[in-house]
Amino acid sequence: MKWRFFDDAASGLAISAYPQLAFNNPTSSEQRGLVDGGTTLVLPFEFQGTLGSLEWNAEIGRSFSERGEDEWLYGFAIGRKINDQLELAAELHGAGRFAYEDDEVVVNFGVRLKLAEHQTLLVSVGRSVNKVHGEELTYLGYLGLQLTY
Repeated sequence: MKWRFFDDAASGLAISAYPQLAFNNPTSSEQRGLVDGGTTLVLPFEFQGTLGSLEWNAEIGRSFSERGEDEWLYGFAIGRKINDQLELAAELHGAGRFAYEDDEVVVNFGVRLKLAEHQTLLVSVGRSVNKVHGEELTYLGYLGLQLTY
Protein backbone atom coordinates (compact mmCIF):
# COMPACT_ATOMS: atom_id res chain seq x y z
CA MET A 1 0.00 0.00 0.00
CA LYS A 2 1.39 3.41 -0.96
CA TRP A 3 1.09 6.41 1.38
CA ARG A 4 1.26 9.79 -0.41
CA PHE A 5 2.13 12.18 2.42
CA PHE A 6 2.99 15.24 0.31
CA ASP A 7 0.97 16.41 -2.69
CA ASP A 8 1.42 20.02 -3.82
CA ALA A 9 -0.94 20.82 -6.70
CA ALA A 10 0.73 24.19 -7.37
CA SER A 11 4.20 22.73 -8.05
CA GLY A 12 3.01 19.30 -9.20
CA LEU A 13 5.38 17.59 -6.75
CA ALA A 14 4.22 14.53 -4.81
CA ILE A 15 6.18 12.40 -2.34
CA SER A 16 5.12 8.95 -1.18
CA ALA A 17 6.38 5.86 0.61
CA TYR A 18 5.34 2.25 0.29
CA PRO A 19 7.01 0.11 2.97
CA GLN A 20 6.98 -3.65 2.38
CA LEU A 21 7.64 -6.61 4.65
CA ALA A 22 8.25 -10.01 3.05
CA PHE A 23 8.43 -13.32 4.88
CA ASN A 24 10.35 -15.74 2.68
CA ASN A 25 10.11 -19.32 3.85
CA PRO A 26 12.76 -21.82 2.76
CA THR A 27 11.85 -23.08 -0.71
CA SER A 28 13.48 -24.74 -3.66
CA SER A 29 13.83 -21.24 -5.19
CA GLU A 30 16.04 -20.23 -2.25
CA GLN A 31 18.09 -23.43 -2.57
CA ARG A 32 18.67 -22.65 -6.27
CA GLY A 33 19.83 -19.11 -5.39
CA LEU A 34 16.88 -17.32 -7.03
CA VAL A 35 15.64 -15.59 -3.86
CA ASP A 36 16.97 -14.81 -0.39
CA GLY A 37 15.31 -16.59 2.49
CA GLY A 38 14.26 -14.98 5.74
CA THR A 39 12.47 -11.70 6.34
CA THR A 40 13.08 -8.60 4.23
CA LEU A 41 12.01 -5.02 5.02
CA VAL A 42 11.91 -2.55 2.10
CA LEU A 43 11.58 1.20 2.75
CA PRO A 44 11.30 3.06 -0.59
CA PHE A 45 10.36 6.71 -1.18
CA GLU A 46 9.01 8.05 -4.48
CA PHE A 47 9.09 11.58 -5.85
CA GLN A 48 6.74 12.49 -8.72
CA GLY A 49 6.34 15.57 -10.84
CA THR A 50 5.80 16.94 -14.32
CA LEU A 51 8.09 18.48 -16.89
CA GLY A 52 5.98 19.92 -19.70
CA SER A 53 3.93 17.06 -21.18
CA LEU A 54 6.14 14.45 -19.49
CA GLU A 55 5.62 12.94 -16.05
CA TRP A 56 8.69 11.84 -14.08
CA ASN A 57 9.17 9.59 -11.08
CA ALA A 58 12.32 9.11 -8.98
CA GLU A 59 12.77 6.46 -6.31
CA ILE A 60 15.28 5.83 -3.56
CA GLY A 61 15.07 3.37 -0.73
CA ARG A 62 16.72 0.72 1.35
CA SER A 63 16.16 -3.02 1.60
CA PHE A 64 17.10 -4.77 4.85
CA SER A 65 17.40 -8.55 4.54
CA GLU A 66 17.64 -11.04 7.38
CA ARG A 67 19.76 -13.51 5.38
CA GLY A 68 20.88 -11.73 2.21
CA GLU A 69 22.77 -8.48 1.73
CA ASP A 70 21.13 -5.14 2.49
CA GLU A 71 20.71 -3.07 -0.67
CA TRP A 72 19.92 0.39 -1.92
CA LEU A 73 17.07 0.72 -4.42
CA TYR A 74 17.06 3.59 -6.90
CA GLY A 75 15.47 4.51 -10.16
CA PHE A 76 14.12 7.10 -12.53
CA ALA A 77 11.15 6.82 -14.88
CA ILE A 78 9.65 9.15 -17.42
CA GLY A 79 6.30 8.78 -19.11
CA ARG A 80 3.87 10.51 -21.41
CA LYS A 81 0.12 10.27 -21.70
CA ILE A 82 -0.93 9.49 -25.25
CA ASN A 83 -4.65 9.89 -24.48
CA ASP A 84 -7.02 9.45 -21.51
CA GLN A 85 -6.58 5.66 -21.54
CA LEU A 86 -2.94 5.11 -22.58
CA GLU A 87 0.43 6.11 -21.11
CA LEU A 88 3.91 5.04 -22.29
CA ALA A 89 6.92 4.98 -19.95
CA ALA A 90 10.63 4.16 -19.77
CA GLU A 91 12.54 3.36 -16.57
CA LEU A 92 16.09 2.85 -15.36
CA HIS A 93 16.18 0.96 -12.05
CA GLY A 94 19.02 -0.32 -9.90
CA ALA A 95 19.50 -2.35 -6.75
CA GLY A 96 22.74 -2.86 -4.87
CA ARG A 97 25.40 -0.69 -3.27
CA PHE A 98 25.61 2.22 -5.79
CA ALA A 99 28.51 0.51 -7.60
CA TYR A 100 27.86 -0.29 -11.27
CA GLU A 101 29.84 -3.53 -11.16
CA ASP A 102 27.90 -4.77 -8.10
CA ASP A 103 24.42 -3.42 -8.84
CA GLU A 104 21.80 -4.96 -11.05
CA VAL A 105 20.77 -2.14 -13.40
CA VAL A 106 17.63 -2.70 -15.48
CA VAL A 107 16.00 -0.76 -18.32
CA ASN A 108 12.22 -1.21 -18.72
CA PHE A 109 9.65 0.02 -21.20
CA GLY A 110 6.03 -0.08 -20.18
CA VAL A 111 2.41 0.76 -20.82
CA ARG A 112 -0.42 1.82 -18.52
CA LEU A 113 -3.83 1.14 -20.02
CA LYS A 114 -6.88 2.44 -18.17
CA LEU A 115 -9.52 -0.30 -18.23
CA ALA A 116 -12.15 1.39 -16.05
CA GLU A 117 -12.43 4.31 -13.62
CA HIS A 118 -10.54 2.50 -10.84
CA GLN A 119 -8.62 -0.17 -12.79
CA THR A 120 -5.41 0.18 -14.79
CA LEU A 121 -3.49 -2.57 -16.56
CA LEU A 122 0.30 -2.30 -16.11
CA VAL A 123 2.64 -4.03 -18.59
CA SER A 124 6.43 -3.76 -18.65
CA VAL A 125 9.31 -5.53 -20.39
CA GLY A 126 13.00 -4.97 -19.85
CA ARG A 127 16.44 -6.39 -19.35
CA SER A 128 19.53 -5.87 -17.28
CA VAL A 129 22.21 -3.71 -18.87
CA ASN A 130 25.23 -4.96 -16.96
CA LYS A 131 26.65 -8.32 -15.89
CA VAL A 132 26.87 -8.49 -12.10
CA HIS A 133 29.82 -10.65 -11.04
CA GLY A 134 29.94 -12.26 -14.50
CA GLU A 135 26.32 -13.45 -14.51
CA GLU A 136 24.35 -13.41 -17.75
CA LEU A 137 22.08 -10.52 -18.68
CA THR A 138 18.51 -11.13 -17.54
CA TYR A 139 15.19 -10.40 -19.21
CA LEU A 140 12.08 -9.59 -17.24
CA GLY A 141 8.44 -8.79 -17.64
CA TYR A 142 5.69 -7.46 -15.43
CA LEU A 143 1.94 -7.66 -15.68
CA GLY A 144 -0.25 -6.09 -13.01
CA LEU A 145 -3.62 -4.62 -12.23
CA GLN A 146 -3.67 -1.31 -10.33
CA LEU A 147 -6.75 -0.59 -8.23
CA THR A 148 -7.25 3.01 -7.11
CA TYR A 149 -9.93 4.18 -4.67
